[in-house]
Amino acid sequence: MGRLVFVRIALLSVFLSLSLKSVGSEQITFEQLLEKAHAFQYQSKDSAFYYIEQAKVLAKNIGHRTLKGKVANREGAVHYVAGNYQLALEKFLEAEEIFRGSKASPDYIFALNGRGLIYLGQKQYRDAIEIWETTLILNEDIKDTKALSKNLFNMGIAYAELKEFDTALEKLIGSLEKVLKDPSDHLKYMIQNRLAKTYFDTGNIPMAEKYYHQVLKDSAIINNWEKTFAFTGLAEVRQMQHKYDDALVLAQKGYEYGLFVGAYWDLCRVTVSLANIYEAKGDYENALAFNRLHKSYSDSLYSESKDLQISALELKLAKAENEVLRTEKDLMDDVVIRKNFILSLLVMVLMGFVFIVFIYRKSLKHKEAFNKTLKRKNKAIQKQKKEISTKNKSLNQLNEAKTRIFSVLTHDLRSPINSIKQLLELQKEGVFTQEETDQALDLLYEQIVKTDQMMAQLLQWANQQLEGAKVNQRKLDLTQEIENVIDLYEFQAGAKKISVRHDKSEEIQILFDIGDLKIILQNLLNNAIKFTPAEGHIVFFYSFADGNLVNLHIKDSGLGMEQDQIEFLKGSDLKMMDSVLGTENESGSGLGLLLVKQFLTNNGASLEIISKKGEGTEFILTFSLVDESVLQVK
Repeated sequence: MGRLVFVRIALLSVFLSLSLKSVGSEQITFEQLLEKAHAFQYQSKDSAFYYIEQAKVLAKNIGHRTLKGKVANREGAVHYVAGNYQLALEKFLEAEEIFRGSKASPDYIFALNGRGLIYLGQKQYRDAIEIWETTLILNEDIKDTKALSKNLFNMGIAYAELKEFDTALEKLIGSLEKVLKDPSDHLKYMIQNRLAKTYFDTGNIPMAEKYYHQVLKDSAIINNWEKTFAFTGLAEVRQMQHKYDDALVLAQKGYEYGLFVGAYWDLCRVTVSLANIYEAKGDYENALAFNRLHKSYSDSLYSESKDLQISALELKLAKAENEVLRTEKDLMDDVVIRKNFILSLLVMVLMGFVFIVFIYRKSLKHKEAFNKTLKRKNKAIQKQKKEISTKNKSLNQLNEAKTRIFSVLTHDLRSPINSIKQLLELQKEGVFTQEETDQALDLLYEQIVKTDQMMAQLLQWANQQLEGAKVNQRKLDLTQEIENVIDLYEFQAGAKKISVRHDKSEEIQILFDIGDLKIILQNLLNNAIKFTPAEGHIVFFYSFADGNLVNLHIKDSGLGMEQDQIEFLKGSDLKMMDSVLGTENESGSGLGLLLVKQFLTNNGASLEIISKKGEGTEFILTFSLVDESVLQVK
């Protein structure tokens, strides 16, 4: 099972890297980014999310609210295809709120239709049909033929799940008739797939085969989702015909394409088909393995916690709609209240004026006595302010040191702890064999020991910071410290199949703070692993320069950096840069490179960056070699 997971990660990484190369250095418009995300949502969800993130940045820079709504709609669609119903519903509700003021717009109808799809995924078929009847009317009003065909298609699926097959076939055939008017529309393949599935469920095997073959005859242009649905459907047909060898070949193709798409619903369907086929062939080991996979995907789709989260979102939506009605009522009541208030206010103003005159005369008598008391108290306050200012200065210095220490501790411990967490999650899901479990336990123990050593070193460095030793330089062997850090991150690199090579030189002695150096090397190696795709490589090597200097080169085959990111790091401001997701959506805080920059400056070292988008990054750290004659004099 562990090998299957790594194969999937490798395939997705290769597919994503190929798709990114096609972008090149061209400027892409907002609409083009959304079109690319749409094109990849049935092919590779990782590629689709990459373009969505780019569109988010562009929408934020432009600052137009409707662009944010369009991104939310597309992100919701990708999450739906992948089976992440809770995240999909959040995005559709976000878009629905943005476009609520223009209910005849295609964007609002899209968001409403998406909510219906979530109900469909959660098996609330009547609720889904009720929403689509509303969108059907809206689409007829704006004469959107393509949207109407999608409406009928979705309603056909819902009726099929309710076992109302006659109505389902009526809706699906009506949808196909509309979409056939546009030969370039890929929706026809989805409709043909669903027609085949519905005929299969009614026992009409010849019609099911007919429509599945109609889809696969255009295999050169159909997407991965359409392929996995059709191959799985034909496997079900062959299984019913007791042609288990043919069924196995077809189901394996469906599973392969399903992994590319990452759609839990389709993977749930094809894994149960494979389990049944292997059982029929007497291969009980593989049957059990795919039954476990089926349960894993099924739990991901229909877990109780997801249902509760979706119910909470639906309650939030109902509350929002009630709040709109309540606001409208309050506005009407406010008009009446305002009229009465103005009349009352005039009476109160007159009475208030009389009262103010009375109070003013009385206050003049107290003012003189109050001023004398105030002067006396001001003198005492000024004295206290000086004492407080002195104490605050000391407290601010201590708080600044604590904040810095806590930031370093949490940042540098997050990556190894996440590795331990991922390993435990895989063990908990039961994807390991007994042999793989033993290997995993060995890896877990080794990672915990390394993390414990890192924590001890960080705590020792933290204690030095609290005692006021900001920079404690001493003679260090740079090559040995690099070996220690590479060993510490062996698991993270291995998980992505990244090779880390250290071209050792002879012993290189530098003068540096040991805690600062470890944090610098850990952050740069962690950063390289984060932005290097699977099966990439990272290399450490050295070069020597005039003036008793040594250059440490850390070069990776990762995504590379934007020019504005490089300029930001070269700047003199010690500010955190915005965190960027890694090649496998690894998150960060933006603190790591800030620490590298600050600690190099504190120790008198320098940093140079060579990077090109899509061609990797090279960090060059320049250190001063230890002058032994100077040390002897000291």
